[in-house]
Amino acid sequence: MNKSNINDNRMARKITKISAIYDIIAAIGLTIPPFYLYLRNILFTLEKAVDTPGAQGPVIPYDVFFANIGGLALVAWAIARLVSFDRTHLLIDGVLKLLIVLVQVWAVLSGATSILLALGIVLAIIGILDIWAFTRCADENRMHR
Repeated sequence: MNKSNINDNRMARKITKISAIYDIIAAIGLTIPPFYLYLRNILFTLEKAVDTPGAQGPVIPYDVFFANIGGLALVAWAIARLVSFDRTHLLIDGVLKLLIVLVQVWAVLSGATSILLALGIVLAIIGILDIWAFTRCADENRMHR
């Protein structure tokens, strides 16, 4: 493995770590119903304060359940990436983040708060960095055969 590959792999590991830590911070509040409801109220208060378009509907137990399941899955995925690095995690995570951005745009177009777009920008940047790092990172398994 040459020096360029080593540096690219170190950079890829850093991007994976930053992305995973971001996911844990962003999703930990979604994992437990009271935390989710608290975050939902904060988002609603922020939405009112900045007078963004979009409306918050009533709390529906199924929505809380699916938010909790999604949060738990995201935290588990982040922990898996922290525990064991694999370059394919970069590609999977990057594509996943870009898909989430598409869902956020769809939600805003369907009436959700436009604050989601600000979060989407952060996710898009991390997703693009993930995919870029995937293209730069050498496949260590192939090199050791």
